[in-house]
Amino acid sequence: MSSAGTARTTRVLHWLRTNDRWAHVLLVLVFATLILTGTTTANITQDYLQHAVGGRDGILFGTPQEIRWDEYLSGSPLYLSIMATHGLPSLSPLAEQAGLAMRYSEGGIFGSIVFFDGTLLRLAGVVPEQILFSLHWWLPTLLLLWSMPIWFRQLGFSSRSGWLAALLITASPSVAWWSQQPVNILGFAVAGCALLLAGFRRVADGRFLSAVPFGVFAAILLASMPSAYLIWALILGLPLLVMSAVRILLDQDASPRRRWAYLLTVGAGTLALALGALADVRAGLTAMSGTVYPGDRRAAASPTPFEALFGAPASHAATNAAIAKPWADVAAIGNHSELAMSWTISFVVLALILVRIWPQLTRTAWRKWLPVSLLIAWGAIWLAWATLSFGDFSAHLPVFSQVPSLRAAQVVGILGVLAVCLMVAEIRFPQRQLMLTAVVSGTVSLYAASLLQRFAVPDMSTLWVWAAGVGTAAVAYIVLRWSQRVWAIAVVALLAFVQVAGAGVISVGVGAYRGSAPADYIAAAAPGVRADGQVWASDFRAMDAMMLANGVPSLTGQQLSGPVRSEWLRLDPSGKAEEAWNRGGSRIRATWRTEPGIDITSNGYNVVTIDANPCSLHEAYPELTTLLSKQQLDLPCLEEIETLPWKDVTVHVYEFRNAG
Repeated sequence: MSSAGTARTTRVLHWLRTNDRWAHVLLVLVFATLILTGTTTANITQDYLQHAVGGRDGILFGTPQEIRWDEYLSGSPLYLSIMATHGLPSLSPLAEQAGLAMRYSEGGIFGSIVFFDGTLLRLAGVVPEQILFSLHWWLPTLLLLWSMPIWFRQLGFSSRSGWLAALLITASPSVAWWSQQPVNILGFAVAGCALLLAGFRRVADGRFLSAVPFGVFAAILLASMPSAYLIWALILGLPLLVMSAVRILLDQDASPRRRWAYLLTVGAGTLALALGALADVRAGLTAMSGTVYPGDRRAAASPTPFEALFGAPASHAATNAAIAKPWADVAAIGNHSELAMSWTISFVVLALILVRIWPQLTRTAWRKWLPVSLLIAWGAIWLAWATLSFGDFSAHLPVFSQVPSLRAAQVVGILGVLAVCLMVAEIRFPQRQLMLTAVVSGTVSLYAASLLQRFAVPDMSTLWVWAAGVGTAAVAYIVLRWSQRVWAIAVVALLAFVQVAGAGVISVGVGAYRGSAPADYIAAAAPGVRADGQVWASDFRAMDAMMLANGVPSLTGQQLSGPVRSEWLRLDPSGKAEEAWNRGGSRIRATWRTEPGIDITSNGYNVVTIDANPCSLHEAYPELTTLLSKQQLDLPCLEEIETLPWKDVTVHVYEFRNAG
């Protein structure tokens, strides 16, 4: 090799080694492969969403989780609907749009900018749909893994610890079982904070013009923070923003005037964008705030069972066994999604670390450690809300009463992971403390796993119970002893991912939402249905999702934000059933009967049922022109025009005789 080639190779290797840029390059290659092949962990390949009996079309590994219906019947078909319509998703006319919860614009320019990830879906037709779907699925995770190491370094801590934190968060059981929801919040938040700090560094160096794009993109990302699942956005996103702002205000490399000017300028831009985006989605936001659920929900603090709170290290074993009903009734945790937590054991490790690091938090290094102290305090507040009883008065506390203790418990461990990872590279632990921390954290996990087996999941293997304790002890020791070693980060991440290996599926494409007989039939009719202001309905939730995904408005389907009151009153003129239909985060289902009339009920939580004679429903809602039904209907107002094959049932397509 020539001397010039050798020098070039040396420069490239040096560039790759600096700040572990090689890891970022590897990250891009991995995600580019996933996106270009249309690979996701979405549960849209659910068994009853397969169009053939025994089909596993698109599944590469694992089993889709039926409990995640709000993903595969709601979120995923909604995003496919945006691709199909190149505009708003075809939600039920009974339901307001859900731009805030699902991060898409409802027509305004600010929403299009702030929720750019939803806007990207309108590129369908230019970009293949499975690539767009995969890009939308992985974008928050990519942002989290890319930005977390940079953000750690900007705060004055080790970027390798940032990699460790990002991988542990991504491998949290709550992330796996909640279809990436916590990461969907954190990814945009940490990327926004990293851009905010990068822009400030340029202002501090006097490079004002080069700071502008960083400030602008930071404002866009941070403006979207009060979206998706609002209570988790509050718990997870807010402390990152506060820490970044405090880091800027305490920076001694820039004058106070520059610090405040930059922070206030970006803050004003963020606020303007956020208010503009909220104005864009105000109809859905107003509807949600006025709902019986979740708008009127008021929850008192209540302790999360110890075995659930600290049971994440045993989550793999719990995944493969049924939850005992008596325990579920007492604990109000009836499925694996509710049982899935983040690594709350990190707070045990954190408490033992604080014993050693406390002097640094309160003496000369306070400027560096103040942001971390704020994070710890915020985490402690929500850990207390998830574990302690504060009496009935807590149901009246602003903000807190909107956050059920179980929901706080599911993600608070993420804050503990962040705090631990920020600290570990800064401390040299004596061997005695290393062993003490490992033994204590392992014992807590072993006890939690034992209780989980004893009361909640009796079929859990005893081997896995002990593996949870020993594995936690090993992880705690490795993290405290070798947190800056690449092999150690890899081992810890692998052990974490083992726990969620059975919680989901790896699949390619968009399942039967495209290419199946019902999908093709619905997609062909969709433009005309929308243009004529028509509405369809179904008694089959697979067809409800199929209509949404292919752009046909349906009375049945998802009511994510809240109701359109005037439309529901067409079905319920007296308003006597308002408590049943005035709900968000819900699914509208229909059941058919031969007796005249319409009755509307609710399961008290997330399903609204319209039990109706189709002829009566059409009289109340003349825009209803077509029914997709898994049962044969012999009614004078209906005419069967088509049958569609679907697994082991036939979907009957009916039109109303006087429709249109």
